[in-house]
Amino acid sequence: MCSLGYLWCEYERQSPGYSSHLCEKHRREFELEIERLARQIIKGVNGMKVHTCSKTNKDNPYMSIWNMNYTHKDKNKDWVFVSRRESPQPVTGQIKVPDAVLIAAIIDNKLVVTKELRPPLGGYLYSLPAGTVEKGETAEEVVRRELQEETGLVVDGIDKVSPILYSSAGFTDESIQIFFVTCHGTITNEFQEEYEDIETMLLDKDEITDLLDSKGKFENVMIGARSWPVFAMYRTIQAMYEEEE
Repeated sequence: MCSLGYLWCEYERQSPGYSSHLCEKHRREFELEIERLARQIIKGVNGMKVHTCSKTNKDNPYMSIWNMNYTHKDKNKDWVFVSRRESPQPVTGQIKVPDAVLIAAIIDNKLVVTKELRPPLGGYLYSLPAGTVEKGETAEEVVRRELQEETGLVVDGIDKVSPILYSSAGFTDESIQIFFVTCHGTITNEFQEEYEDIETMLLDKDEITDLLDSKGKFENVMIGARSWPVFAMYRTIQAMYEEEE
């Protein structure tokens, strides 16, 4: 028997844009049905059976807190986690579209780095351009949109795409993909959202080295965990090119 979630996904796939025209009553009925299915589902994943998975906050449109009860290795356990999805991964299984993208962009052999205010950290985070996938978007569409919104730069081409990755699995089912791209254009903040505070920098190997080592003007700065390995990879590759020359 197909779940409502499966049928809904199939209907949306065949009828693009339909969900945006749902009246509020029908949208709420659908959300309640998803929650009912989530509470009832019994699913085995790698020996783990989810018994209940219920949303604890109802009003946040960006993320929800879920209480999950499950059995693993004959032991019953509870877990609280955060999800951006209407129905989280323990209920739906493997996903095909990430929640967010991280953009490793190169222009004139320099890496595009952002310095963005992150209120939960109480300060600025050095990272790469990034953004969340909205309903109906592909990951590639988000890459092109977010790079221009945050930095003003335009994607020329996509060279490499990572598998779907997870970085905080003890806290959330949020997933990302890293896109390695080339780009062109002029840096500007005119396309940023009102709430965003982002400074864009183009850093060369020596500057990235200082950032990685927390030296010079980058002393004691905060760095995104998902971006740090990309910074290190960029430094290594640039050093190899310099040796060949």
